[in-house]
Amino acid sequence: MKHFMLVLLMGAFLTACSPAPQPTPTPIPPTSTPASVIVIAGNGVAITVPDTYIGGSEEDMTLILQTLKDMGGNFEQAAQVIEENPDMYLLFGYDTQPASSGSLTNFNVTTLQISSDVTLESQVPSLTDYYEQIGGTDIESGTCTYGELDCYEVYVTITAQGKTIRMVQYLIKEGVDVYAVTFGTDVADFPAHMPEFSQAFSTFQILR
Repeated sequence: MKHFMLVLLMGAFLTACSPAPQPTPTPIPPTSTPASVIVIAGNGVAITVPDTYIGGSEEDMTLILQTLKDMGGNFEQAAQVIEENPDMYLLFGYDTQPASSGSLTNFNVTTLQISSDVTLESQVPSLTDYYEQIGGTDIESGTCTYGELDCYEVYVTITAQGKTIRMVQYLIKEGVDVYAVTFGTDVADFPAHMPEFSQAFSTFQILR
């Protein structure tokens, strides 16, 4: 149980620890023929997100971290968080268009293994209780849809580093593997981003 909580909290950590607002960074120059979405893949998973995102897996880390640093501001600080926690995710991504609050909208994917006979339903109450213990508020949970697999979604608001982040964490169980797909942004911007998060989750793929 403790291991289950710690791994799921890794996703929350990377989301809630997005840097505090800084001066507006220099955006990535647009391409001549921009696409509306991009696929970010690695470590056996993939997800489709708006093409304003930059991200990848540890295989892409060097190039992505340098790009984030070159953009400055929040993105440079985000690169530092990733560098300090290189093994905490399968995928990560940051929206290059800052939220209206100046916070970074972002996602990450983490994974762990639990017994095949343990259901997500049996674990989610303890997870939500734990979020309450660390100061989470407005916690909601319920089932979600991901093919025929066991799927739950958990919403939580967390205040960290002087700002308040709203997150949605989708949990999928396939055999002994649990995947946590976590999206977050400033609480004030969350309603506007939720359709984007939901759409991105609908594209999430386990490539095995």
